[in-house]
Amino acid sequence: MKGVILAGGKGRRLRPLTCNTPKPMLPLLEKPVLEYNIELLRQHGIREIAITVQYMSAAIKQYFGDGSKWGVNLYYFEDSPPLGTAGSIKQAEKFLDEPFVVISGDALTDFQLSEGITFHEQKKRMVTMFVKEVENPLSFGLVVMNKEQEVTRYIEKPSWNEVVSNIVNTGIYIMEPEIFSYIPPREFFDFSQDVFPLLANKNALFAYLSEGYWLDIGTFDQYRQAQFDLLTKKLQVPIPYTEVLPMVWMGEGVTIGKGTKIHGPSFIGEGARIGAGSVIEPYSIIGKNSVVSSYSHLQKSIIFANAHIGKYCELLETTIGEHTMVEDDVTLFQKSIVADHCHIGKSTVIKQKGKLWPYKAIDSHSVVGSAGVQESEKSAGWLQKSRIVGRGNVEITPQFIVKVAMAYGSLFTKGESILIGSQEHIETTSYKNLFLHAIHGIGIHTMECKEMNESLFQYSIQDLQCAGGVFIQAEKEKRDCYKVVW
Repeated sequence: MKGVILAGGKGRRLRPLTCNTPKPMLPLLEKPVLEYNIELLRQHGIREIAITVQYMSAAIKQYFGDGSKWGVNLYYFEDSPPLGTAGSIKQAEKFLDEPFVVISGDALTDFQLSEGITFHEQKKRMVTMFVKEVENPLSFGLVVMNKEQEVTRYIEKPSWNEVVSNIVNTGIYIMEPEIFSYIPPREFFDFSQDVFPLLANKNALFAYLSEGYWLDIGTFDQYRQAQFDLLTKKLQVPIPYTEVLPMVWMGEGVTIGKGTKIHGPSFIGEGARIGAGSVIEPYSIIGKNSVVSSYSHLQKSIIFANAHIGKYCELLETTIGEHTMVEDDVTLFQKSIVADHCHIGKSTVIKQKGKLWPYKAIDSHSVVGSAGVQESEKSAGWLQKSRIVGRGNVEITPQFIVKVAMAYGSLFTKGESILIGSQEHIETTSYKNLFLHAIHGIGIHTMECKEMNESLFQYSIQDLQCAGGVFIQAEKEKRDCYKVVW
C-alpha cells in the first residue's frame, strides 16, 4: 500500500497567513499540517508516499526533503498548471502502481486508516471513501449509501432541499490503480465533480464510516479550532513538549517572569520569553523564540514563531504571524489577523476582523478597521529613509537581509562597485557576510572593509570611488536592535 498527499492548494481563504506560506505548511502547535498527515500514513505502515505540489512547492520540498527524517520515502509531483484533485494524482500514475491511500494535505485527522484498508480489501472495489457524520453537510460532498455501504448517490455541496443524509466525503480514499482509466491526462479533473458521480453508477464506490476526528482546514476559524482541538486532546496525536502544569505544554529554554499567570490549555514553544505580570488565558499558543513582554494579556490567541509582543498589550482571540513586532500598549480584538513580518506601532488598536498583510507597517496611535489595512500612508519607525532599524530575528532576519541585498543590488549596473561594512560585533558581522553572499549571487561587484564606525565608512565610500555602500551596526540604546544604512 502506497500513499499520496494532495498539497498543492493556495489557501486563498486563509490569506494573509498563506501569502508567504503554503496552506499545508501552516503550523499547528509548531508542526505543519502536512507533517501530521505524513506521520499518520507512517503510523499505519505506509512509507512510500507521493506528494502533489504546486503553490510555493519549494517550501514543502525544503522542509521535508526525501522524508528520511520521518522514516518514509517522499516523491514530489508538480501539479502545474493546477489539474484538480484527480488530475494531480494522474501525474503520479507510474508511481502509484499498487493500491494507495489518498489524503488531503490541509486536513487534520486521526482516522484508523488500517481499518479502512481492511474494509477496502474485503469489498474488492475500485474506491473506498472515508466518510463521516457532520451537523451541517452543505460545504461538503454528500454521500448516500445502502446497507452494504455501497455509494448509490453523490452530491457535491448540496442545497438544503438536496440534503437527505448527514454523511459526507472527507477527502480520504483508498484506490486501486484502475482508477486512472477514468482520468484523462493533462486535463483538469476532479474526484468529487467528475469521477465519483460516474463510479456511483457502476457499483465501484464504497463508503467506510469513520468515527475518529477529522477537520477540513479551510477557514481561519477552522485553522484556530484545529489547534484548540489538539490542545484538548480531541484526537489521538501526541503533543511534543512537556506538560509542566495541567494542560500547559512548554518547550525547553522558556523564561517566565515573576507574577505571570498561565492557564491551560495552552502551549509555549521552546525559547519563548514571557515577561513579569503577564496573563496567559486558556487556548493561547506562543511560538518558539517569541516574546510576550511584561503585563500583557493573551486570551485565546495564537502567536507564531519569532514574534515580539510589547508591554501592556491585549490580544483577544487574534492570530499573529512570525517575525512580527507589536510595540507597547497595542490592542488586537477578536478574529484579527496579522501576517508575517509586520510592525505595529505603540498604542495602536486593531479592530475586530482587522487584517494586516505581510511586511505592513502601522504607525503608533493608529486604528485599523475591520476592512483591513494593506498599506500604511507613512513609514513606521523601523523603516526610515536610507536605513532600516529593527530587532534581531524579528524585523532583521537572515531572510530579510537577503531580500534587502537583492533589492539594493538591482539599483546598480555592471562594472559599478558597492562597499559593504559593519562595526565590530558578532551579529552585525554575520549580517554583513550574509549581505555579501546574497549580492554576489546577482552578479554585483562588492568591496568589503574591515570593522569600523559609520563615519569612517562613509568616507571610505568616497575615497574608494564606490557607487554605493551598505553599513550594518548595532543600536547603542536599544538591546538586540540593528541598523542597516545605505
